[in-house]
This record gives sequence, structure tokens and C-alpha cells, in this order.
Amino acid sequence: MLGHAWKKGVPIEVVPSAYNKILRELKSVGGHPTVRPGGAAKAGPVITDNGNFIIDCDFGEIPVNKVKELNDKIKSMVGVVETGLFVGMCEKAYIGESNGEVSILKV
Repeated sequence: MLGHAWKKGVPIEVVPSAYNKILRELKSVGGHPTVRPGGAAKAGPVITDNGNFIIDCDFGEIPVNKVKELNDKIKSMVGVVETGLFVGMCEKAYIGESNGEVSILKV
């Protein structure tokens, strides 16, 4: 399950002029989006190197077999530049456990 331990949501880079529309669209597909705020010394949201905003969107726990579908749905929204979902990019994931052991998840 994606989202079981990571509770901050999926990071989504968006064009500033489209962020309000994208917030509404993410809510309509079951997400709980928030624009990532800048640090304590900065007023306003985080700005990427490309001049875009980051939206963190919590979708709750996402079954592994639904991640690609969600990623495709988000990336089809006009104004979305990229997501933090790295779909189809690896064959294994190495997970560090609290007891010091490493679990290997194979795709």
C-alpha cells in the first residue's frame, strides 16, 4: 500500500496560474490537496527551480495496482508538470525496517 507510512501525500508540481483549478480537480478525485508552504523566512508557497508550485495531495492508502492509474489521471490535468510517483521506473524497492533489517519488494 502506498501511503501506509508516508502521510504527507503525493508531491505534484503545477504551473502557478493553474493551481486553483488543479486543487479543485484533485478534490474531485478523492484527494486532500494543500499547496506546500515556503519556509519560515519566506512568504508564500515553495517555488521550484522552474518557477512552479508544489501541491502535496493525500489520497490515503493507495493499492499498488492503482498507482499508475492515479498517476495518469493526475498527469492528464492541464497545468500539472510532474508528480512524485515514479511509476515503472524500478524492479525492486529496498525498505529499511525499524529493527535494522532490509525488506526487498519485487515488482
